[in-house]
Amino acid sequence: MKPILTSQYEYVLRFDKGDEFIPLLKDFCREHGIQAGFFHGLGAALKGEIAYYNLAQKKYQNKKFKQPVEILNIVGNVAVSSKELIIHAHGVFGDQNMKTFGGHINALVVGPTLELYLKSFDGELQREFSKDIGLKLLS
Repeated sequence: MKPILTSQYEYVLRFDKGDEFIPLLKDFCREHGIQAGFFHGLGAALKGEIAYYNLAQKKYQNKKFKQPVEILNIVGNVAVSSKELIIHAHGVFGDQNMKTFGGHINALVVGPTLELYLKSFDGELQREFSKDIGLKLLS
């Protein structure tokens, strides 16, 4: 992952083939003291794991994909829960048949590239566990 352009609160990042999106974004945020932010991006991926949150069961249903796909959009945020940095990301992907699918991103290995815009903020976005929902929500 390489920063392409930076300003006080904004970053344009390029992830390269084989990069693991979430761990590298976490590392970047830690190195730059970012504990609050929102991002969006596009590119391609080699493989990954996405999920659908089943509210009635209060658990994720995970699905891996192992074929190259276009990343049509990634959106998400950076927050903190009990001093742990949390990357919450959703993605929409397109396959070779021009079919789309998407969900909560658990893991993503970048294909040729992923270009990401990150807007950071002073302070922290906090997440707290909600018993009603079964997830850590922004608080």
